[in-house]
Amino acid sequence: MQKRDPLRLMGCQIAIPSGVCAADRDRHVAAVCERISNYLADTAPVDLIVLPELCTMTYSRAAFEMLDDLAEPLDGPSATRFAELARAVNAMVVFGFARCTDTGFRISQVMLNGRAKSLPAMTRCIFVSMGPPAKRNSLSAEKELPSSTSRAGRSLP
Repeated sequence: MQKRDPLRLMGCQIAIPSGVCAADRDRHVAAVCERISNYLADTAPVDLIVLPELCTMTYSRAAFEMLDDLAEPLDGPSATRFAELARAVNAMVVFGFARCTDTGFRISQVMLNGRAKSLPAMTRCIFVSMGPPAKRNSLSAEKELPSSTSRAGRSLP
């Protein structure tokens, strides 16, 4: 059997602010990427950076009521920023975010490699029952896993 180097993993438990607009989300993601990059500049390199399942926004009634603004496409601003981080530190980055699709909102997990190419996204099956009845279950189950791929702001063919 071939000997392999051990996987160097960085697990991040981050504070997520209670912002409920896309600008707040984007500032938060930029700050997270900067903190990770600064930390890794002073430590040994890692192969894999893992962030929480919904690291771009908070789990809150106010946030779920604003999914029209907070949810993003697979190649949206958060994926673009995490792709830049993956390239800068030459590591894979796994993050979760609220994704807008043709059929509603989903919580998706994306893994970007150090060349900022994404592997197939996994959409987590989560039912949310927060907020008024019109918004209940606003993040719903995806029927197929994996769902799609993207590359640093562009959809792959």
